[in-house]
Amino acid sequence: MENDFFTYTEQLLKSESPFIAYRLPNEGLKVTTALIDKAKECDFSLFKKPISNRGFIFFPFDLKCEKGWWFTTKMSKNFYLKSEKREPKNFIDIKIVADSANQKKEYYKQFDSMMSSLSKGDVKKVILSRVVNVEENLIPRLANVFSKLATNNPKAFVYIVATPQGDIWTGASPEILLSKEESHYTTVSLAGTRRSTEKTENYWSSKERDEQMMVSSYIDKILNNHNITNYSKKGPYISEAGDINHLKTVYKFHQDDLTNLPLFIEELHPTPALCGEPKEAARKIIKETEKHNRLYYGGFLGPATNDSVNLFVNIRCMLTNKRYSSIFAGGGLTRDSSKEDEWNETLLKCKTLLSAI
Repeated sequence: MENDFFTYTEQLLKSESPFIAYRLPNEGLKVTTALIDKAKECDFSLFKKPISNRGFIFFPFDLKCEKGWWFTTKMSKNFYLKSEKREPKNFIDIKIVADSANQKKEYYKQFDSMMSSLSKGDVKKVILSRVVNVEENLIPRLANVFSKLATNNPKAFVYIVATPQGDIWTGASPEILLSKEESHYTTVSLAGTRRSTEKTENYWSSKERDEQMMVSSYIDKILNNHNITNYSKKGPYISEAGDINHLKTVYKFHQDDLTNLPLFIEELHPTPALCGEPKEAARKIIKETEKHNRLYYGGFLGPATNDSVNLFVNIRCMLTNKRYSSIFAGGGLTRDSSKEDEWNETLLKCKTLLSAI
C-alpha cells in the first residue's frame, strides 16, 4: 500500500491537482487523501452550524491579510505506509539559506525592537518568527517528505495541502487548537521548547515556565468568559514532538457547555503561543517588525465532518513552489529572552522539516 500512496500523491502533484493528505496524531501510519472539490471563502461564522459535509478547514494567521477557506472534498482514499523510511531514488544537493550573517543580523535587529516593547510593558509576550528558504524544487519529493514526517513525528498532525489557488503547504503540527470527538472538546496550551534529550522537569527555565503559564492563563480566561467551569485540566507536563520537547497542558470540556463556538475559536486564535499577550498589541508589533507575511503559518487547519472536528495550529510547516520552499519558525519572547537562545530555537524548529527533506 505504501507504493500506492507515493504513486497516487506524486501523480496529483505532477498534474497540479488540488488535494489534501493527512495523518492524524497517534494514528500510526494511516494516511487519508482526498481531492478538493470546491473552495469556499469563510470566516469564523463557518462554525455557527454543524458541518454538513466532509471537508477541510484552512485558516490564515490573520484574516485581515489572507482569506480563510473551507474545502469540500471527494474521492477519499486511505493508505497505510510502511514503518521504514522510503528514500528518494536520486539524492540531490540542496542549498539552504539559513544561517547567513545578514539573516542573523536582521533577526537580532527585530529581536531588539520587540524587546523594547516588552521592556516598556506594551506586551508581556510576543512571537518573533522568521523564514528559512530551501532553494530547490521539492514538489517531486513531497510524498517522501510526508512519509518521513509521519514516521519521525507520531504524535503530530502531518499533512500536505495543495490548494486550488496553487499553494502547497506541508507540515507536522504538534499543537491542537480545538478538537471534538463524541461529546467533548479538547484544546491545549503548548509553549516552551527544549531538545528531546533534555527530559527532566527541573531543566525548564523560569522563562519557559512563565511562557507556558501565560498561554494556560489565556485559555483559562476564555473558558471562564464562556461560563465553562466544569472542565478538566491536566499539566503542564513534558510533551515530545519529534526531536523537540514542549510543556503542555490539556483541557477537556463537554460540548453542551459551549454555546458560542464561532466566538470561542475567534478568541482562541491565535493563542499567545503564536501571537503574544495581550493579543492585539502583540499582533500590531508583529506586523510592524517582521519583514515577511506569515500567510497561513500560525493559522489553523484540519479535517471536519458533522461528527468530528480536528483543528491544528499550523506550525512546523513550509510553503513550496517550483523554485524554492519557505520553512517558517518562531519563538516566544519575554523580558527574560536571550537573542542567541531564541535564534537557536528557530534552528531547532526548522529541523523538523529539514530532517525530512
